[in-house]
Amino acid sequence: MPPILRPIAAPVTPGFPADGVPPVLAGGSYAGRVTHPTAPGAPGPPPKPAGLGRTARIVIVVVAVVTLVCCAGSIGGGFWLFSTVREATAPARDAATAYLDDTRAGDHPAAYARLCQRLRERSTEEEFTRLRPGG
Repeated sequence: MPPILRPIAAPVTPGFPADGVPPVLAGGSYAGRVTHPTAPGAPGPPPKPAGLGRTARIVIVVVAVVTLVCCAGSIGGGFWLFSTVREATAPARDAATAYLDDTRAGDHPAAYARLCQRLRERSTEEEFTRLRPGG
């Protein structure tokens, strides 16, 4: 006797009916895959969410970090330059201030002593005192 042939049942996919045919979804798609264009007036695919994409956010973050580092470097460099120039000019500033203080106070011998060697060679202390007001 020949063997009895029985029909084999199609495998059942979870979320589909027992006949194995996926249901038709809105917009004419089957199980999320578009099989034909949507009809005019039918809802199309959902719009992309508003806002920036991942690449745009990464670019903005990188630009912000680079800008912050540059600004911090500029501020730090400015403070360093200011303090370096201030330290370098301190002796000259102190000498000029002391000379002017002596001259204003009428202490011409002390002011003459603060002059550099070249200026002291050009005139004597008496000439220097005589040329100053009140001298």
